[in-house]
Amino acid sequence: MADQDPGRLQKQDLLQLQAKVKQAEEKQRQAEENQRQAEENQRQAEEEKRQAEKQMLPTSLPQFLHACHVHLSVGLSSRINYRTGTQGNPENAESKLRPDKIREWTTFPREQSRVWEDLFATYFVSGRHFTSLNTLRESGDELRVRSLGSELDLHYHQRYTVEDRVSGVIRRLYSNQDLRNLFHLKGQVQSENHGNTLSPENRYTEPDISSSQQSPMRKRHKKINMGGDALPETPTVRSRLSRPRADQFCVYNTGSDEAIPVYVIEYKAPHKLTKGTIEAGLVDMDVGEVIENVEEDDPVKTARWRVAACISQTFSYMIQAGLEYGYVCTGEAFIFLHVNSDDHTTVYYYLSVPNDDVGETTGWASDSDRDNRLHLTAIGQVLAFTLRALRTPPHGQNWRNHAGAMLKKWKIPHDDIPESELEKSSEKLSDYKQNRPSRNEYIRISPVKTRSKGLAAGSSRRPAKTSTNWETSDDDSSGNGGYDPESPLSGRPSNIMVVVPPPKPGQGGSNTQTSGQQREYCTQKCLLGLINGGLLDENCPNVASHGD
Repeated sequence: MADQDPGRLQKQDLLQLQAKVKQAEEKQRQAEENQRQAEENQRQAEEEKRQAEKQMLPTSLPQFLHACHVHLSVGLSSRINYRTGTQGNPENAESKLRPDKIREWTTFPREQSRVWEDLFATYFVSGRHFTSLNTLRESGDELRVRSLGSELDLHYHQRYTVEDRVSGVIRRLYSNQDLRNLFHLKGQVQSENHGNTLSPENRYTEPDISSSQQSPMRKRHKKINMGGDALPETPTVRSRLSRPRADQFCVYNTGSDEAIPVYVIEYKAPHKLTKGTIEAGLVDMDVGEVIENVEEDDPVKTARWRVAACISQTFSYMIQAGLEYGYVCTGEAFIFLHVNSDDHTTVYYYLSVPNDDVGETTGWASDSDRDNRLHLTAIGQVLAFTLRALRTPPHGQNWRNHAGAMLKKWKIPHDDIPESELEKSSEKLSDYKQNRPSRNEYIRISPVKTRSKGLAAGSSRRPAKTSTNWETSDDDSSGNGGYDPESPLSGRPSNIMVVVPPPKPGQGGSNTQTSGQQREYCTQKCLLGLINGGLLDENCPNVASHGD
């Protein structure tokens, strides 16, 4: 056998060696790829776990407002049951106290914005104190299978998505001493619907707290006289429907031994009082003329009559309870109402349509301080409105008697408009829109600042004397309360806090102000002194008012 060619053997060995090297390299590459994939899977699993844990964490207030809108509010209109919803007219104002005038609440944006400024003057609301994202998402999933076809459906929805959420926020705000004092919090807010809601004797009560050693007999109600008014056994101001209807609620500031009424709510099913009817009918109006001039074949006049009647229902309830605040709610729309303490004849309104004003998302992001629409959400509007109303105590019997003596009652000089005609009018107004200066102004601004941009958020404590006490709003002698769209709040320097007394809600919508009512800005040095408890700036134009 001839010897093999050494050169040929070397070549074969080399090829085999190269094949083995290539195979080893492929195995190594595959092993590295498998390891990389395993590491990626582990990283992804850890990220999913982190995100899941994050979803279970409590939220900050901005995050909470955003999630409530996305999970609880968006999509509400698609669940309104127009086809088989309950029948009947939403208005029932006959023989109830009514206002003489209905006027736009032109200072609503300014007043709501000041609530947000006060809230975010402390870091507390930026902490994680509120309902988790997971809970809110699950709640939203449950709601999406329910339709809204009656006042009962609406109340369930609003109790679940708005009332309970606002109450939960306020319970947590109560744990902060500064916020508790600022907003006069007793512990929580609760809405009630029962026969004692309008009874002056029961406005301030000691709850029936029983134990095994206590008698089951009801405790006597504790009466508190708020404003020097005697509380007679039989109140003078009573309507024939003094017991609340199923769609009427009174919200109380509730503590361990008292429940103080704050504002009232009237629910109207959205398929009965439609968004189009509200848009067309909610304008400045003299109620007497609206009642006299309603025409069946004029959809706009009919809409004004319906809206005026619904507002008058809530207005009458407010007067009976001695309250300056209330709102009408259809789920889609909120008509916020206010009565000045010294003028019972005019009620002021602000229209909020959260899903139209905000859209699918609020524009909020946790890593950005860009403008957002958190203040326009249903929760945002009702929360700020509630905190605003909490600062105004209810009026006593003298105030209610005086209002009852001055106000007229809703009387219809002819037969009611047939329900079929009202339904036709609503259908014709489905796309109706009004130009509302106050609403336009509030949509343009962004008062909910989620990261520190100035001195207002520079301390965990509220600066003393820099936030207005709205109970002294009588200092504004202008009396018009107009909100000047040429001077939006968003135009203020971000590092300056303004010390100005709030005006009363508008009377006629004039935008003029009495000379000297608006103070100059505080100096930065003075603000630093206020925040840190240090020396004040003698050159500050407001230094005299800081020394109290």
